[in-house]
Amino acid sequence: MQSVIQNIRNVRQISGDAMFMAVVKSNAYGLGLVEFARNIEPSIDRFGVSNVEEANKLLQNGITKPVHVLAPYFDDTVSEGIIPTIDRIEDLRRYDSICELKGYHGRFHLKINTGMNRFGLEIDQIDEFMRVLQNCSHIAMEGVFTHFGSTYAKHRKFTRKQWMRFMFVKDLITMNHSDPLIFHMANSAACIDFPESRLDMVRIGNAMYGFQSASTDIGLLPTYHIKANVMSVRFVSKGDFIGYGCTFKANRNMWAAVISFGGYDGFGLSRQPKSILRDIYHRLFPKPKLFIHGQPVTPLGNASMTYIIADVSHLNAKPGDTVVIKVDSILSLKETIERKYVI
Repeated sequence: MQSVIQNIRNVRQISGDAMFMAVVKSNAYGLGLVEFARNIEPSIDRFGVSNVEEANKLLQNGITKPVHVLAPYFDDTVSEGIIPTIDRIEDLRRYDSICELKGYHGRFHLKINTGMNRFGLEIDQIDEFMRVLQNCSHIAMEGVFTHFGSTYAKHRKFTRKQWMRFMFVKDLITMNHSDPLIFHMANSAACIDFPESRLDMVRIGNAMYGFQSASTDIGLLPTYHIKANVMSVRFVSKGDFIGYGCTFKANRNMWAAVISFGGYDGFGLSRQPKSILRDIYHRLFPKPKLFIHGQPVTPLGNASMTYIIADVSHLNAKPGDTVVIKVDSILSLKETIERKYVI
């Protein structure tokens, strides 16, 4: 966890007085929602999750910092410690009714569509939204935000266009809303590469977990290792098959290790390739994914549900040895895999 805390510090150093929202959606990017949140809570200002279920899980496990539901969907289980996102006038009225029935004064953040076209109130609907809000006596708008559709490094012109639209929205709402508001739009990449977008709060996911999505290096550290064990090592003669389907035939005598990790755990799952050529390249020149004693080992045949077989002929592997595993996405790992947090 020290690497995570250091990544948070690195982001804070460049973001000035902006509040830090730690985005812990999708089970904290696969690292374990509750335990991860507990460890970082003293270092951050707010949490961001995808849905009310995740938010309630945090609150029920002792989290006291504000929790934002970043997707504009909520139900009657929303509670006082949760800050929902609203992007439709009908949801504004519905949230006001929920808070009236539950007997508390709720707060929410308004999401604006500035060009990504996934969620968000259209800019030409803001005036009507604000008029309806004036008649909602059980809720208050605490903040306004939008979401970038790409990184500043890859699509600078489009990203700046979104920023300009949001600055227009900021001025428009500020003129007609007397209470101070939290305006936010920067994700990890924008926070690092596009300083003008930091505003009152930054929403940090990738950078906190050590994923480099920006073009500027701020010294982010890797935050996790996936480990398994060698279960057995056996000699395989030249010409013998290894694994299911007879997909691998030994072209020489070799030593093969059975590793306690497989397809069920997330090995072999990958994100959709961004291009056919890139997919072909990675198939022809695959990056090492298994390491024993710091040396790469090659998987043999197809990974089964719970095991991988790997060539260990070039090193002295034995049962019980630790295997370090690299996966394409931590999100592919099953929740049943034990998470150990090193403080």
